[in-house]
Amino acid sequence: MKLVSLKYSENFGQNQEWILNKLTLGNKNLIVGRNSAGKTRTLSVIGSLARALYSPQFTMNRSCHYYCEWLNVDDVSYIYEYTINDGLVVFERLTIGGQEKIERREIGVGSIFYEDLNGGQFLAFKVPEGELAIKRRDALQHPFLEPLHQWASEVRHYYFGSPFGKEHMAVFGPNMPSVDEKDPSQTVGLLRNAIRSFGKKFLNLVLSDMQSLGYNLEILELGFPVSIDPMLVPPGLNCIRVKERGVKGYVDQVTMSQGMYRVLALLININYLMFKKTSTCVIIDDIGEGLDFERSCELISLLRKKADVSNIQIIMSTNDKFVMNEVPLSEWTVLSRDGGEVHVSNYSNSKQKFDDFKFTGLSNFSFFEMDYLRCSESGDD
Repeated sequence: MKLVSLKYSENFGQNQEWILNKLTLGNKNLIVGRNSAGKTRTLSVIGSLARALYSPQFTMNRSCHYYCEWLNVDDVSYIYEYTINDGLVVFERLTIGGQEKIERREIGVGSIFYEDLNGGQFLAFKVPEGELAIKRRDALQHPFLEPLHQWASEVRHYYFGSPFGKEHMAVFGPNMPSVDEKDPSQTVGLLRNAIRSFGKKFLNLVLSDMQSLGYNLEILELGFPVSIDPMLVPPGLNCIRVKERGVKGYVDQVTMSQGMYRVLALLININYLMFKKTSTCVIIDDIGEGLDFERSCELISLLRKKADVSNIQIIMSTNDKFVMNEVPLSEWTVLSRDGGEVHVSNYSNSKQKFDDFKFTGLSNFSFFEMDYLRCSESGDD
């Protein structure tokens, strides 16, 4: 499944109103915009959509409207929209390939299609007023919902500038809770799952990726932190450790540089999704934050290549001009905000303007710095 478009609004008609105009997405996406244009909030809207569809603990916005479209592997369109007012779901509809599967126009009451009942028919349902009907799971009667649940359950949302679990280690035991693979702070536990499931092939791919980015690593493993006195921490404590070529000792995640650790943690997470053959999207806010120019560009290039050879849709954001220059304009989405309304411009809805800019011979960053889209609309030189 690939998310191809999304429209969103919240607190409509109120002082806190915020509107995201139609956002169209490809397989590789770079969201750019000036400070406070809505980049982080836009990525959060996508992450919140996934949690709303999947997590039973997720608390939805008290007043919002989503209109979303996905395409499955056969290019069949899934269109889903819902409206919440004062914490209650007042409208919900799912259409697949032009055929309605869920229809709800009253609070808590609607109808859903049963595929294995009398050759297929709609039956009425009544769910709690604050609950989405699309969360109903029945692989026999509602198998059409499974692709959306799978997509939502595997969406990953990372803030590249965050610690990424650098301060989190783990003690593995029979009574320990299972790893929450969606939690970026649990990278140690996720690496353990990856090693158990995929072994050396997984480790070798991560090492190869790190080497391509200029990190001269030859060993990646889990083990006791070498930089901590064993008398000060519980026995059996595990962290991520690496060894560089030509260096005798190990470096653990405690003493590893923040930039190196972020890159390593991100690649562990993304490669794990690839090994699982997951079809979903990875959201990365402020990609390259804190990295030097060369390494930032190389990381972007690597992630774009991974999107090309997998079922993972990459959605990144940045304000960094070096990152912008690394990504073709055809993959850009430029956000601009007018009050509480965010306008979206990309190759899908502004093709002529993007094509015209190519003939200027200027860098991609100049497209952003010059505010070329606004200038071309106003007729400025």
